This record gives sequence, C-alpha cells and structure tokens, in this order.
Amino acid sequence: MATRPILTTLKTTASNNHMVCIHPGALKASCYETLASKIDANLHVIDLQMIQAYLFAALDPTVKTSVEEIAEICRVEILKLDLPQGWMLAGWSFGGVISFEVASRLRENGSEPRTLVLLDSIAPVPRYKLDPVKVKNSISVALKWFVMYMGAHRGKPIQIKGRHLKGAPREILLKRVLQASIDSGTLPPRTEYGGIKKLVDSFVAGLERNNNLTIPYFPKKYPGQIVLFRAHRGLLRTWFDFNLGWSALTTQKVIRHRTPGDHYSMLTDTQHAEQLACALEKMIKNQNTKPATSLQVQVSH
Repeated sequence: MATRPILTTLKTTASNNHMVCIHPGALKASCYETLASKIDANLHVIDLQMIQAYLFAALDPTVKTSVEEIAEICRVEILKLDLPQGWMLAGWSFGGVISFEVASRLRENGSEPRTLVLLDSIAPVPRYKLDPVKVKNSISVALKWFVMYMGAHRGKPIQIKGRHLKGAPREILLKRVLQASIDSGTLPPRTEYGGIKKLVDSFVAGLERNNNLTIPYFPKKYPGQIVLFRAHRGLLRTWFDFNLGWSALTTQKVIRHRTPGDHYSMLTDTQHAEQLACALEKMIKNQNTKPATSLQVQVSH
C-alpha cells in the first residue's frame, strides 16, 4: 500500500511567492485549502503525520525521536522545492516548534525563509514544558482542548460549560462530553462510551508526545523575523504573555496579532480562515515591497 508523501503542494500558481506550512496532525492537512484559495502564493504542506517516527511516538511511548530529527527531515523536503528568495515558512500548533527549528537549520546555509509565521503555536520554553505525569493526569485541561478540537473537526461545536469538564472522575467527565457531543450533533446518537474514550485517548496521546518532544529541546535564539498569529480562544489563556513564550527565542521583536476563532477553527471555519488568509496576503504583498523588519499586518478581531 502506497503511503502519502511528507510534502504536498495544495496550490500551484504562476506567482513567485511560496509558503510552506508545517502541519502536526489532529486536523487533516486539507484544512489549509481555504488559505490556499485566498492567497497569491504556491502553498506547500508538510504533514508530520507522514513521518513514521513522529506518528508512532504517539502510539508507542518507547519510540524515540526528537524535534531536531523531525526538523531535519522537513528541512530536506523543503530544499527539494528549490524555493526562490522571499519564501515564507509557517507552522500551526506544534508545527510551529518544528518550523522554528527548521528555520534555524536553513539559516546555516542561507536558505532560511524571509518570515517565520507561527499560527497559535506555543514556544518550547521552560514555562510551557509540563511534567509528563501532569499531562497524563490533567484530563480536565485535555478535555477542554478536545471539545474545541472535535467541534472544529466535525464542523459542529460541542455545547458544554467548562465547569462540567472538571471536578469528577475521568469516566464521568467523558460521559458528560459524550452526551454533550450527541446533543450538539457533533457525534451520532448511537455513539457509545468506548467510542468517545478511544477518541480522547488518541487525542491525549498526541498531546503527551508533543510535550515529551519539547522537554529536552533547548533551542538557540533565532535572529530572523517571527510573526505570531494568536487565536482569540487559543489553548492557553495567558494574556500576560501574548507572545506565548516566543520573545525569549528571538533577537527581534515578535510581530503579534490576534485572529478570530479558537485554536482549531482559525483554520477550519471558512470565515475565520478567510480573515487569516487576508492577513497573510497582506504580508506577502508587504514583503515584496518592504524589508521584512518593517512588516505590518492587521487582522480583524
């Protein structure tokens, strides 16, 4: 059985503009299609789920890999494209961490992107590296993110209050999410407890893998331009740190903006994705006429 390639091109145009997006999974890689249709650029997507070590690390904790190993695979794929100067590298969620390391590696031989775009990505800094035991046991936090994810993935938000996602044993919490998912039309009426448990377990395994990959990763500061788009309802509500830790990993000022929607719907919701695409299109036009250091972007809240 043939496997899908690690890198695919969602859009080809006559334009000399190129954007490469590093995608960590959870959502299908096709979630960038709205962006592709709205920007004047060739859009390429690297799907980390097509890298066996990354995929299997969520299925089997004994599988060993690293941010550096995954980034090197991505770097090689990008070099195959032979991109012109001025291209952009983007990373959504954990894909932003990989994108950061890829950009750093590409810089060593002068092949780095003009701009590194991070889409609601959390920096691999000590503040946001969690104890693996806490990740495994913090089901309430994981369920908040799972509810957000399922709503975007299925196109039907799950209507459940935050207080119903905590203060009870795991089984009861999962049953609450199951009932809310059925009531909201997100899952079929006959979905059983085993079904929701399997979905949640798979989702949490992905979170654990990504957290475990960041723990031993201590990158140097990146001297290039970073632009951060933070979702209105992201995974973290740390408004005291709007840059999600990235300020500590760059020698330049992080250009930051908010986008509508949550961590997932910023890509899956057509209106939200179109607003993001509009902002990216402005970036592309600006970088064709101005130095990257003077880049200015505005996004509707």
